[in-house]
Amino acid sequence: MPVKYYEFMREQSRAGLEHLCDAELDKAETKPDRYSSIGSLLIDEILYTFDLPAIDKSDYPRVYNSLDQMKDENVEEKFIQKFAQRNNSFYHGESNIIFLRNPEIDGFIEECMHFVDICLCGELRKSWESFNMADGFYAHILAEASAHFGVKVIFGREFNEHAFRGRTSYGLYEDHLRFEKEYKTTEQDRFDEICPLAKIFEQDKDVLNEVIHLLGYRLGERIYGCYAAEKFSDADFRQLITLNLREANSAIETYLGLIDKLE
Repeated sequence: MPVKYYEFMREQSRAGLEHLCDAELDKAETKPDRYSSIGSLLIDEILYTFDLPAIDKSDYPRVYNSLDQMKDENVEEKFIQKFAQRNNSFYHGESNIIFLRNPEIDGFIEECMHFVDICLCGELRKSWESFNMADGFYAHILAEASAHFGVKVIFGREFNEHAFRGRTSYGLYEDHLRFEKEYKTTEQDRFDEICPLAKIFEQDKDVLNEVIHLLGYRLGERIYGCYAAEKFSDADFRQLITLNLREANSAIETYLGLIDKLE
């Protein structure tokens, strides 16, 4: 499919999705679960767009945009505290809850993509804290890549990495991009010299999270470019989003394999 036609179809999809979500909000303005209703609609759209395996609707997440509403509905305090510590929208797989800091549709789709990813790879209601640091780092990057790609296909979103210039995270991001270019030609005994993970893991959670998003969104952009040019198929995406990355080193191997494939 020509890229220009592909972009046109995406704009049509975006307009239709905005209309459906606005209609759902108007129809359910007084319902406390209105965001959960919209989340269900968005998840259905994701599954349909990429021809993904069906997910039992009883497993669809609850969606909140208020910590008080979570308390009123007796969500466990340990989960409420996790959401309270975040300054962004967030899907939490162990509680199966989406918390919307800013209920904008692109961010909402992103969190629904995270739910679909976690559900299809068998991680629903499991803790990611059992991953070691390196495996968890790359598993999260792949999750952000899948989510950003999904948002871009369904709704459209631009990624401006230069908005992060001058921040600690951007320097670490550039270090990692150099590592991606050099790792295949570097002798094994010098591998630690070019791998920036130790420096990245010294940072606080906010910087670490920014690096993960920068690398993930960049990979998502590359996947999208190949998808629009018919070099990355729905079947390729289904394979990526259903991967279980619990096996040691499987996340980094998948990440670097995708980098090579998408060159």
